[in-house]
Amino acid sequence: DFGIARFFQMGQAHDTMSFVSPGYAAPEQYGGEQTTVRADIYSLGATLHRLLSGINPATQSFSFAPLSNGTDLDMVETEHLVRQMVSMDARKRPAHVAAIRQELQRLLARVVS
Repeated sequence: DFGIARFFQMGQAHDTMSFVSPGYAAPEQYGGEQTTVRADIYSLGATLHRLLSGINPATQSFSFAPLSNGTDLDMVETEHLVRQMVSMDARKRPAHVAAIRQELQRLLARVVS
């Protein structure tokens, strides 16, 4: 989340303070749970969705409009990745940013070739 970096402290059950940017903060951040890298992945997914759609996620928290009409394979795959990133269930989000980077690079290589 932007401007509110903190040090992760292993073993804590909860974050010390709750800071969120509406629309960009993962659902678990509202419940006071300990956040993980998957909360950051949610925020990145919300940011990617905004960049691709122009829709501010703060206007409808936890609800993301479709990015594709189902015919453009590249956009369908991009939408699938973004949907994984903004999953309400943190366990369904990618576990590592490296996997997201690799998938985005693969999609970009197809578009520019």
